[in-house]
Amino acid sequence: HTMSIKTDGSLWAWGRNSSGQLGDGTKVDKLSPVKVMDDVFSVSVGNYHTMAIKTDGSLWAWGGNSDGQLGDGTKVNKLSPVKVMDDVLSVSVGDYHTMAIKTDGSLWAWGRNSSGALGDGTTTDRHFPVKIMERTSPIQSIDFDKEKIELRIGSKSVLQTYLQPFNAEYENILWNSTNENVATVSPKGVITAVAPGTTTITATVETEKGADCSVSCIVTVSDVSGINAVPYNPLSAWIDNGMLHIKGLKPGNIFSIYDAMGKPVYRGTAESTEVNRPIEGKGIFIVKTENCTVKVININ
Repeated sequence: HTMSIKTDGSLWAWGRNSSGQLGDGTKVDKLSPVKVMDDVFSVSVGNYHTMAIKTDGSLWAWGGNSDGQLGDGTKVNKLSPVKVMDDVLSVSVGDYHTMAIKTDGSLWAWGRNSSGALGDGTTTDRHFPVKIMERTSPIQSIDFDKEKIELRIGSKSVLQTYLQPFNAEYENILWNSTNENVATVSPKGVITAVAPGTTTITATVETEKGADCSVSCIVTVSDVSGINAVPYNPLSAWIDNGMLHIKGLKPGNIFSIYDAMGKPVYRGTAESTEVNRPIEGKGIFIVKTENCTVKVININ
């Protein structure tokens, strides 16, 4: 099955629905998109279950639950979204288990554990989230997933933060908008466009030595109404024999490479339209420029 988030934050689903994995309250397969919920900024899809994070940080689950992979304390399939926990930053779904990172940096897991997939030191299935590890390292730097955002009045966008190192320890992130008449920002990094104009959104944290560390994003709001067009993404990337190839850059473009957990791998400036860099490790890697994002999977 397939899930998609529109620019207005609404979540849509289609495809197989034998276990209620579409979340539309039925078990009927859908050949075209159906709306599931609003205010969503992240979604992860497994074979038979789905997890979504809303803009308020709450985590919701639905679909197959044979091994407790929904985390609601039962083994009963859910045809509609049920709330699992709050203050969630990221979620990743396996075939029959789920992992989530909370805003305090702690890692949680639940579902099938017959091979120790949850990492809790047992092989016991978990029907509720269990804490696996804490965030332990002092913070060194903070970065956003984008440097500029364009919004229309009334629309929203979520800024994802990336800390270096990934398991950095911090109390909270302080958010600020230089012009709240143009756009506001919530404690979760949710930007709401208010009126035409430009403002700068800044996130600040305290480093190990007590100094402030911050990152900013420029937000431009227009009064254009109507259907949001899907922007053209000129960026493409693939991995071949341990080499990451990136095409569609412009000379002078700043690009960043992250692993699947949001940990920065490399940041540099393009000297031509194509960049080739060695890459280590399997799984998903994310390439970001100022305006474009592309994901690439290394299976070798």
